[in-house]
Amino acid sequence: MDYMEKFKFSNLPNQILVRGNFDDSCEVSLSKLTLENINKGILKVRIMQQGRKPSISSVSIELSCLTGNVQICIGNDGSRVIFKKASSGVYDVRLWRKSEVIIGEYTTSNGAKIICDNSSFVCGNDCMFSDDILVQTADQHGIIDLSKGEIVNNKESAVRLGDHVWLGRKTTLTANIEIGSGSVIGTCGVVTSNIPSKVIAVGVPAKVIKSDYTWSRSAEQLDSYSVQYISDFNS
Repeated sequence: MDYMEKFKFSNLPNQILVRGNFDDSCEVSLSKLTLENINKGILKVRIMQQGRKPSISSVSIELSCLTGNVQICIGNDGSRVIFKKASSGVYDVRLWRKSEVIIGEYTTSNGAKIICDNSSFVCGNDCMFSDDILVQTADQHGIIDLSKGEIVNNKESAVRLGDHVWLGRKTTLTANIEIGSGSVIGTCGVVTSNIPSKVIAVGVPAKVIKSDYTWSRSAEQLDSYSVQYISDFNS
């Protein structure tokens, strides 16, 4: 595990932009490489308060990412954000009620907006997000059953991705879904239900069109995940 240096929000490196009121229970942990790359300017991090709460408490952020542009907006107490080893890219993370976001090792993003409200987003290792990705892990507003006179969508929810998942351009993920390891979601796909492992799914809503498929970061050669999945398939 990488050595992590821990900071209060009040004594973060000057290169990390902080806006809003965060008390001393809020902490950020940075790996050595993350801190070096922030100082070099090849990783930009912004932490912002959103909403009208006077002060935010008990926030935990752990960053082992390498390069890119990470914005984290926080509206309430108790949220947690983790970017694991060698993750990179462009992320806009927005947390309202107590929520959690975990980005797996070596995961990359060309532009993902992740919105959590009493909910969580967890992705495995070596996932790849294209641009204009939207992860909406909760509805954010109440849906009311008139016959009962009550809100029916206020339960905690989650979006989970396995390892080596590729989200194509303008993919949207909705609340309470899982995507299995090795799968591909095609351009403009809207995922509203669970997608199994090692498939290609496309459309609105996304449906599986090919099974026993995966993908490689290189268009010319297999990567380590592809080799392993082929071996598993043929064993």
